[in-house]
Formats: sequence, C-alpha cells, structure tokens
Amino acid sequence: TGIVIDPATVLSAQEHRVNVKEQSHILVITKPKENKVVYYAGFGWVKSKQFNSQKEWDEYLENFSKRISSPLLVKYN
Repeated sequence: TGIVIDPATVLSAQEHRVNVKEQSHILVITKPKENKVVYYAGFGWVKSKQFNSQKEWDEYLENFSKRISSPLLVKYN
C-alpha cells in the first residue's frame, strides 16, 4: 500500500499493523491548502506480477511522484 501526497500538507502519519489479513491501516493527518487535499493511493499485489519486490513498488511510487510534480505540458495551434 502506498500514498503519494505533497509532504507540505502532512501533519503526521500513523501506521497500525495487525496480523489479521486486510485489517492494517495507515492514517495520514493533513493540513489542506484552500480546503483541498490532493493525494494518490494504491497498492501492489504479488499475484499481478506488476511488481516483483518491495523495492520495485517503492521505485514506482517515487517515479510517479516525480511525474505528477513535473507534468508534461503540450501546446498546439
């Protein structure tokens, strides 16, 4: 599980892990800018074979974060 969010909006984060399947949580407390919070959340699943390791997942999140902070702008006439 991962979240991509502007670090300037994060006040705190808490992780609650348990041994019961699908019962762990991450709580992120934010300070909205202009009453808005923009975040992207998702997860990787071993059986999808999209990510073969935790490292690949972490790299994906890092690259995704870089892409949304520097969007591609296309202009045409």
